[in-house]
Order: sequence, then C-alpha cells, then structure tokens
Amino acid sequence: MSSRQNYITEDHLLNTTYGMLTLTSVFVIARTLTTQVLRPKRWLPQDAIIYVAYILYIILAVLYIVVTPILFRLTAVGEKRMKPYPTLRNEHKLMVRIFFVNTMFFWLVLWTVKLSFLMLYKRLIEGLHNIYIKLWWASVVIWFLSLVGSLTSHMTACSSMRAWFTPGACQTPRDIRSQIASLYFTYAVDVLTDLMIMALPIRIIWNLKMPQTQKFGITGLFGIGIILIAVATLRVAQIGGKAQSISQPSASWLALWGVIETSIAVIIGCCPAFVTLIRNHTTPAVSYNAQGFVRQSEGGRSRENASDPDSVKLNSLQASQDGRLADSSTKSTSSKDVGWQGFNGTRFEDEPPPRDVVEELIEETPMGKKRIKVRRGAR
Repeated sequence: MSSRQNYITEDHLLNTTYGMLTLTSVFVIARTLTTQVLRPKRWLPQDAIIYVAYILYIILAVLYIVVTPILFRLTAVGEKRMKPYPTLRNEHKLMVRIFFVNTMFFWLVLWTVKLSFLMLYKRLIEGLHNIYIKLWWASVVIWFLSLVGSLTSHMTACSSMRAWFTPGACQTPRDIRSQIASLYFTYAVDVLTDLMIMALPIRIIWNLKMPQTQKFGITGLFGIGIILIAVATLRVAQIGGKAQSISQPSASWLALWGVIETSIAVIIGCCPAFVTLIRNHTTPAVSYNAQGFVRQSEGGRSRENASDPDSVKLNSLQASQDGRLADSSTKSTSSKDVGWQGFNGTRFEDEPPPRDVVEELIEETPMGKKRIKVRRGAR
C-alpha cells in the first residue's frame, strides 16, 4: 500500500517520529517510576500488557525511521529528480515488506492498549453481579474478533500475498478499492471498540459510594479514549480524503499518522497509573474496617475532646435510596468502653465478643440481592 505522492518532507516525517518516540518513552518511564518506585505494587496483567504495547510501538517507529529515506529516494526516482541506482529494486522490496508488517504492528499496538483497559476493568468487577462478568467477556470476544477482522482486511487488500510483496503488483483497480475499504473498515471497528470499552465501566462507577467529583474524575479517565477516536477520525479523513478512490493512500501519510496514533494510544494506556498517584496526594487517607466503616485517623480529630481523647470514630455506611443495606448509627471504641451511640445521644453498651463472629447479610442492589459476610474480630 504505497503511493508516490508525498504530502510531507523527509525531515518532517523523521522529526515527528523521533519526537513522538521520545514523548512516549517519557510517559512509559514515568509510569514505571510511579508504579515501581514512588508507589511500589505487585505487577498486574495490565502492567505487562502496556509494556508489550510499548515494545510493539518501538518496533513500528524504528521500522518507519529505517524505511523513510528509502521511501523518499524511490519517490525522487519516480519523479525523475534522481537517477535509478543499483540497489533500487531491493530497496523497493524492503519498503513494501516494512509497510506490510508495520500496518500489522499498528493494529496490534492499538488493540493491546485496549486489552490493558479491559484487564483493568476486570479488577473493578470482581465480586460484583454476574451480569458484569458476562459483559466483560462479551467485550473481550468483540475485542478479539475486531482485531482478527482488521488484520484479515489488511492481508486481503491485495489480490494475493504474492502481489503484496511484488513491487508494483498491488495497484489494480480492485486492489485500490480493497485498500480504501480496508482503511474505512478498520476505522469503524477501531471506533466501535473504543466506545464499547469507554461505556463498559460507567454503570459500575456510578453505583459506587463515593463523592460525585471522584465519580466524574474516574469517568473522565475512562473517557479519554475519545482522544483516540478523534485522532483516528483525523487520520482516516486525511489519508482517505487524499487517496479518494482512484489512487492508493500515500505511504508517507500512512507512516506519519500511524506513528502519531500509536504514540497517543500508548500514552493514554499509561494514564491510570498517574491517576492513582494524583489521588493519593489530593485525597486524605481513608481506610475501612471489616464491617465497612470508615476509620478516621486521630490527627483528624480535635484533641480538645478531654472526655475520650483516644477514641477512634467509625462512620457507618449510609443507606441509599435504592434499598441497599443501611446502618444509621455510629460506633465508638476506646480503651475504656465499647458500645454503640445513636444520633440522639443514647448509648448502648456492648461487650466485646470473645472470638471472631461472622454475620451474613443480604444487600439489595439494582441487579438483585447480594449476599455478603461481615466478620467482627475479637478485641
């Protein structure tokens, strides 16, 4: 899939490739420092997957750096601005092979980043209703089928694989129509899978008990895929608009937009790690005990409370309007007493249990009843 028409210069293409490669590497290094140095944590599947996407991206960028001088030399020969040289035919074959392989790497990078988000969502839905698990698996199936469809449409864009690797053999009207059709088909499945992945966690996030600002922030994180959709739309509009239906897409244009889109995809794949770091700096530390109560640190209370200076206040989870499990009292524990205190000030003394007690409760959710177990440890 190449064309003699170039819409950018060799220096422009190389500088863009070097710049995007550097920018992407900065984000990946920053992600590594965040997850392994500043906030060390064990490796998760999405961590490994995003590094695979980065490696594939490096291969794609390096191959474009290698082939760019060849592309512009061949263009100069075709436009009679340069005389044919002895290695011209071999370089032409090499260029065709690199563009064939790089188109495969292009889709692999994008779909690998999508998979990293799917693996992140899988951790969010653990323990939730089965409907979320089924939706996640359906998304994985669609992800896989769309990837296979994109790769297949690329490989069948020429009349045969022999024509793909024979310079000048993949330029029949049928081949040109197939290449344009492949461009728009892959764009369509790319956008549809992005929309699917962005929509998948919205219902889960909106049912979480957290401040609305945090919900909007997390939704915005998962919604940054709209940037990829915008870049993909711009890429197809530029490439398809210039190629139209009478000529092949420009090779230099394919290289430029391929590097830009894959670079942005890898950068977006790194963003969840930074959100965790920002949240830890802007949100006060909050922990939960086994009963689901929010534990407030002693530093957050006034030490002027002389009646019980060492107590730790535990705020119960509030009932929601959809019928979920509710508890309208607060529990105070100290070295002197243990008991429940209602909002009207009435105290109910309670002796600590001699051993762990497990209580089974039923929680009403929009998806049905959910059985939960609450363990109360001995004091």
